Amino acid sequence: MPQIVAWKCPHTGSIFESKQKYNGHLRSLGRARAYERKIRNRDAELDARLRGIQKSVRSFAELEEAIVQNSDLILALAAKYNPSITTAHGRIKKQFADARIVQVKFTEMHWEDCASNSHSCPRNGVTNWGGRTMLEDGTPAPRGYPGWKGRITFKDQANSDFMFGVSWFKKTQIHTGTGGGRGNCSFSYQVELFASDWPGLAEQRNDAILEATLLNVKHKMADDQLSFKDPRDV
Repeated sequence: MPQIVAWKCPHTGSIFESKQKYNGHLRSLGRARAYERKIRNRDAELDARLRGIQKSVRSFAELEEAIVQNSDLILALAAKYNPSITTAHGRIKKQFADARIVQVKFTEMHWEDCASNSHSCPRNGVTNWGGRTMLEDGTPAPRGYPGWKGRITFKDQANSDFMFGVSWFKKTQIHTGTGGGRGNCSFSYQVELFASDWPGLAEQRNDAILEATLLNVKHKMADDQLSFKDPRDV
């Protein structure tokens, strides 16, 4: 009885009628897996840099400075959100290589114990549009998370006709909302940051609250001591 010799890939299950085609398949598979590892390693490096910034900045002024100084990181994260910025191999296209944010300002920033998560959420949270979302255990999802709301205004230098706009911040845990371009490469949006994504800012806020509390206690103790003094000693 005639026999057929074939090669089966242990990774994909594909069958090949010749060893040459089988070896070619293995080489292609190897290149694809190497590229995937490269992307994973790059994403891990970007995430580590972002988390480092989130832990270190303790004011919105420091965050503004960090954004300008780390424009290469912001651009790389923008490319993850908007693939039109990159080539088919994941590299930043030449016309965007020098794109960067040159000015940024946070204004009207204020704390909310339950900042809305209808359109955005913390890194480990969930969005909940209209309160319809349910968690895996069947309980209703939260309607918000602690954080700050306000406005971000920035100016970029993209060196092209392409408008980055909100693409700049989509992967940074700086959540932009209503707004748009204002001409001359300037943009303004409502903005939301969740405390769990920005531990440095959250820690500074807690320290400020503690300092204010201790100051109030100290003043109250002084007032109490004064009220118990003999009037003749005052």
